[in-house]
Amino acid sequence: MNSSLACRLRRSVLPPLSRKRLKFLVVNVVLILSGSFVPARADVHFAEPVAEAGVVYAGAALAHEFIFENSGPQAVSVLDVRSTCGCLKPTLAQSSFRAGEKGSVRLEVNTLSQAPGPHTWTVMLKYQTGNVAREICLRLNARLVSEVTVQPAALIVFADKIAQHELVLTDSRPKALLIREVRASSSKLFPRVSEAARAANGQTIWKINLAVADDYPDGRHEEILDVYTDDPRYGDLRVPVTVIKRAQQRLAATPSEVVLIAPAGQPLPSRMILIRDDQGQTVHVDQVVSDDPALAGQWTQGPGAMATLRIRADRRLMSGESFRSAVHVRIDQPVHETLTIPVTCAAP
Repeated sequence: MNSSLACRLRRSVLPPLSRKRLKFLVVNVVLILSGSFVPARADVHFAEPVAEAGVVYAGAALAHEFIFENSGPQAVSVLDVRSTCGCLKPTLAQSSFRAGEKGSVRLEVNTLSQAPGPHTWTVMLKYQTGNVAREICLRLNARLVSEVTVQPAALIVFADKIAQHELVLTDSRPKALLIREVRASSSKLFPRVSEAARAANGQTIWKINLAVADDYPDGRHEEILDVYTDDPRYGDLRVPVTVIKRAQQRLAATPSEVVLIAPAGQPLPSRMILIRDDQGQTVHVDQVVSDDPALAGQWTQGPGAMATLRIRADRRLMSGESFRSAVHVRIDQPVHETLTIPVTCAAP
C-alpha cells in the first residue's frame, strides 16, 4: 500500500489520527491481505476421535486404539488420561511425544457391567505443549447385545469382613455354553463353580464362589477372575476383582457402606456420606469414580472440615434388578488416600 492510498484512506473513512497510529493500521491491513497471520492448530491430532464399534456382545472383549500424531512444532506431554467410569481402562505407552511423533490411547471396556442397548464411552486426554494445557475428548460408540451375564460384573471383596463371595453367570440362549475352568490371578483366591442349573424361564445358571485366604496381604489389590468356556464368542469372560484388606486409615466414611432399595416402579433414593479426617483437618476430594455406569457420586465441601458425598443410582442404567458395586473416593487433602464405599442396589 503506497503513501497516496494511505492518505485517501485517512481522508475518506478514518477520523483524524496521529501518524504513528495510521502507520500501525496500514501495516496490519497489509499483513491481513498478504496472509501472514497463521491460524492456530491443535498440537495433538486424532484421525478418529469418535470411533464406532458397531454391535458388541456383552461379555466379549472390547478394545480400541485411538491413534494420534503430534502435529505441532513442540514436544507434547500427556498430563492425564481419565475416564469417569470404572468399566473403562485407558492406557498410554508413554507420556512424552516429539514433534511429528505418533502414539495411541488404548481403551478397554468391561462390557459385562453394561446394560444392553446403545452406549457411548468417553475418555478425556489432557496434555501440555509449552505453557499451554489442553484437553481432547475421545468417544467410543457401540450397541450392546446381552446373551450372557455375570452378576456382579465387577466384584468388590472386603477380605477382613466376608470370607466367601458369590457370582452368578446366566446364559439366556437355548443352547448354553459350558464352563471349562475358572482361574484367579492370585494364588490366594480360590474360585469354585457349582453345577449348571436350568431355571423355569429356560436360562442356564452357574454360581461361582470365591474364597480369600486368611494371609491375603493388606491393602487394595486389582485381580482378575477368568471364566473360560467352550463358546468362541465368550471364550474368556474376565471379571475384575478388587480385593481390599484394610489397614488403619486416617480418613473415614460414615456410613462405610450404602444400600439403595426402591419399590417397583420407583426411582432409587440417594444417600449422603460424610468423610472426615481423624486429625480434624479439611478434607478435599480430587475425584469420585464408580465401578458401575448406573452409579454416580458428587461431593461438596462441609460441614466444617468434612466433605459430603452424595451417592445416587439410575435404575434405567442397571443391567439387572440388583447389583453390588462400589464408589471410589480419591482424596488429595490432607493426605492422599482412596476410600472405597461398597454400594448395593435393588430395584425390582
